[in-house]
Amino acid sequence: MARRPRLNLPHIPQHVVQRGNNRQVTFFTEQDYSVYLDKVKDYSRRFDVSVHAFVLMTNHVHLLMTPITATGVSQLM
Repeated sequence: MARRPRLNLPHIPQHVVQRGNNRQVTFFTEQDYSVYLDKVKDYSRRFDVSVHAFVLMTNHVHLLMTPITATGVSQLM
């Protein structure tokens, strides 16, 4: 069965989980975490997405974000 299309509603918070391929490690050094956060900060400004909270684990990331537009989260990710 195919996955249902996601609802991308402006001004509604979304919990996004991003995992490594086959749940493999994605962050190896402290610099990897810093670069990722810098990119999220840059793209959140560029695509008008508010990032309320984040958790960076070794093999996945949790982000709580609210987009201003319907495509904001997709563009950020």
